[in-house]
Amino acid sequence: MGRRTARGGDIAGLVAASMVVLALGGWLASVPVLTTLLPGCPAMKANAAIVLILLSVATFMARRSNDNRSPMLMGAVPVVVLGLGILALTAYEYVSGLSLGIDQLVAQDHSQSPGSPGRMAIGTIFSLTLVGASILTLNRSARWIWLSDWSVLGVTVIAGLAIV
Repeated sequence: MGRRTARGGDIAGLVAASMVVLALGGWLASVPVLTTLLPGCPAMKANAAIVLILLSVATFMARRSNDNRSPMLMGAVPVVVLGLGILALTAYEYVSGLSLGIDQLVAQDHSQSPGSPGRMAIGTIFSLTLVGASILTLNRSARWIWLSDWSVLGVTVIAGLAIV
């Protein structure tokens, strides 16, 4: 990857992470206007923001590694696993119908949105799980490249269906 492409990716990641931190700050400070990208659009849930921050940090760490055993890449793995753990617990809440209380743990959701307050959408869970899987394949051997490619395609399809 060229230096210019890598720098562009870093800048895009930093802008996205900044927007997520702003949304999380909106939840923590009870400023609803900060929790949504545009007025009238659904709010980013606090747990989704936390997982996105974790995945952003893990991506930053993984991209700075040169091989499969570098400390940066090895440090990225538990960060991704933590994010995937939050996603798994949220998916369990959907499947079981039980509330583990994690949706309101960080910030109270007083919005009138349908469903469980504070719980990220199912499509968000699937998308972020695919992103986490993709991060885990960074700097791996060529035989794992397909997983990253298919994960990105899956996220694109889910995002496209959400728009329609």
